[in-house]
Amino acid sequence: MPKTGRPFVLTSTVKKSLEMVLLAVSQRWPTLLYGPAGAGKTALISRLAQGHGSQVLSIYMDEKIDGKTLIGNYVCAEQPGEFRWQYGSLTQAILNGLWVVLEDIDNAPADV
Repeated sequence: MPKTGRPFVLTSTVKKSLEMVLLAVSQRWPTLLYGPAGAGKTALISRLAQGHGSQVLSIYMDEKIDGKTLIGNYVCAEQPGEFRWQYGSLTQAILNGLWVVLEDIDNAPADV
């Protein structure tokens, strides 16, 4: 892992978390990390992504987030009466090979 920012203290819990996330990444499984605010979840993912040569997009979930923001929707084109598809942030991240962190996912509306 690159040595940028504050280092992780490799306790047995951190080591086990690293191993589990690395396994999930190697299998391309979606992964949910949970824990109290400030526990280092986002920092852990950022370090792992950096070690894999990837970038991370953090999307902050709240009661205002909707499917259009994440996936995309049709917007007015330059020509009156025409529409074009505009990708949402999640779709753009996936198309560009970014790792995605959904921050505070428990705050998102149930229909998202």
